[in-house]
Amino acid sequence: MSYYGWPGGGSIDSGISVGMTRQMKTFEPNKTNFACVSYENTMVGTVRESVASMGEFSWQLYGNTIPEQTECSVDVSVNGGHWFSADAERFGVMWLVRKTYDAELEDGLKPLLTRGVNELSSQSDCAEFTDGNASLTATMNVLQDSYGEFGGVSINDGDDFTNSTAVNLNLSFDGIVAQVAVSNDGGFSKSQTQIFDYKDNTIAWNLRASTSKLPRKVYIRYRLFADANDSTLGRWEKQVYSDDIILDEAAPVITGMRVSSTTSRATTVLDQVSKARTKVKAITITAKDDRSGVAGLDFTAQPGTGKIVKASYGSTIKLALTNSRNTVYVRVVDAVGNTSAWKALSTK
Repeated sequence: MSYYGWPGGGSIDSGISVGMTRQMKTFEPNKTNFACVSYENTMVGTVRESVASMGEFSWQLYGNTIPEQTECSVDVSVNGGHWFSADAERFGVMWLVRKTYDAELEDGLKPLLTRGVNELSSQSDCAEFTDGNASLTATMNVLQDSYGEFGGVSINDGDDFTNSTAVNLNLSFDGIVAQVAVSNDGGFSKSQTQIFDYKDNTIAWNLRASTSKLPRKVYIRYRLFADANDSTLGRWEKQVYSDDIILDEAAPVITGMRVSSTTSRATTVLDQVSKARTKVKAITITAKDDRSGVAGLDFTAQPGTGKIVKASYGSTIKLALTNSRNTVYVRVVDAVGNTSAWKALSTK
């Protein structure tokens, strides 16, 4: 019997599982029985990235008919790239290669692993013992770790507002997740629900569009793999997680503008000219936005083609510009990036 092992003891436990293939060639005393010859049992292990990259690994050869003087050397590859070579140690009728965590082993493994399906393979040379295939492969499905420490979901990493229905859902869970059900409806109606095979802890999602000022809510349920290490689907968790976010697609509006000359030092510079050619204007802008709120101001000499300089909203801006410039343009920006129309502002 030969096998691969990974941390987790052969079953899903605390977010860790093994990738394993067993090839059994000797069944004492029935090694010629048709049910035993060339028997192979293959299992697809599932493991989180942080565990997969630890570099812990075991390989075993077992059999009462293997000559005691047998010596085994093993070359191990991941996705076709060489990882390490080792000699097996003999324990009674078992020959074992076991690699526990060390930094060098981990450093060699990380460049070979990929998120998704990985193939582990070994090529063994056990001297005169040739009963069985010297090549062994195992499949390991590597998933990204949970986004957070506790179970739940966050929209756009916990933002309060967004200006787009296209958002990212950050998934947090315990255990090994096989599938994720996402819905804009708390009853998980078919028209508003989609089921994803889990791979990454952040997935793209579209909020339900609406003119309502109410927050948009997203609901999540997780489905785990079955406890057996064979990649079969387990139960849907009863717990429903949710998060909400305010969708702000409305542009802010300028409600007032006031300009006056000042001898104060400029806080914002539109034109880089000599002091003799510079004038400073004190500009006060008022605006409204009934969702995420007005956050900033943009100034330009020419909308669409001129450079844009930015300033904070809520205080008088002292804008430096060339003496010959009689008009500038201003717009307001809300907290999620929506902008008002440009408005001309006389600076004569």
